[in-house]
Amino acid sequence: MKKIFAIALALVMVLSMASAFAFCAGEYDWACYTDVCKYGKLKVEIVPFVRSNDACATLSNFVQSDCAAAVVNERVYYGIKLTVDEDVNADWYAYLKNSGSVKVEFTNVSASQGGTEAADATLTLPAFSAVEDGGVFWYAGAGVWDKDKDFDAAKHVSEKYVIKTAAKICAVVKAKNEFVSAVIGDYTVSKVNDKEYKFEADGKTAWVHLDSDYKVEYVDLSDAPTAHIYTYNAAKTGFQRGNDVLKFTCDAWGEFLKGIFDYFKIDFGTCMTPDAVNANFGWDDEIENCYTWSKNAMAVVDSECVVAIPKTGDASVLAWLF
Repeated sequence: MKKIFAIALALVMVLSMASAFAFCAGEYDWACYTDVCKYGKLKVEIVPFVRSNDACATLSNFVQSDCAAAVVNERVYYGIKLTVDEDVNADWYAYLKNSGSVKVEFTNVSASQGGTEAADATLTLPAFSAVEDGGVFWYAGAGVWDKDKDFDAAKHVSEKYVIKTAAKICAVVKAKNEFVSAVIGDYTVSKVNDKEYKFEADGKTAWVHLDSDYKVEYVDLSDAPTAHIYTYNAAKTGFQRGNDVLKFTCDAWGEFLKGIFDYFKIDFGTCMTPDAVNANFGWDDEIENCYTWSKNAMAVVDSECVVAIPKTGDASVLAWLF
């Protein structure tokens, strides 16, 4: 049961931390309101620790434990863990680092015994060069993050004093960016206005125009920006432009435009509302991970010590009774 619960919990955590942002590598969805690209590029976790004797019972160690509990006026221990996907996008990460926020929020815990509730703390993320290949990192304070292999409890485990029950610490990641321009795949995509978007690649440019309902109405090409393309030719082997046909193959401009339509999964009549554009090309993320310490803590006892009524007939029963 414990394994089943752990798997279920992990699944819930993954789903709850899902987020919508750009660079979906072809996974575009142009419903009139879309919430596409539900996967995280990084997560920040609060990891609870408890003290434990070392193998020789001469020193105390810190051990990760989801069974950690809180006692008022006593300390709780935690680490801040950063997990970055190996394909984290540079633009998204730069925006998060420079314009978003990564905060640790404290509830019912203090930096000192008997003190007031600790103020929220803002974390500085590592440089992109340190995380671009992905990995796991632990916060050591003052903007320093160390790789998982270099974990050291003395550096990476922090403490707070419990003010009252329901002690909780959360890591909250926020990044919201209304789409303006970005390099996506082989294309540079730019917003001219809510009804016009520009696509550039290989020295060519196409302007996609939307109608009053935010649906793709026509396309202009940089070599003939006044000859609008409204549809395909009758055989659907190319784009009709006046009396000319820009074929999907054997015509550079036809291939260019077909590449845009195929890669971004758009077509004449495709609905591209501002919300849909931002969901596909921008991002609006809020990723939260919290740990709440159990209030069911007891005095320090030997976990193997069990106090029970002796069995009937046990020689010690009379001693237990009297």
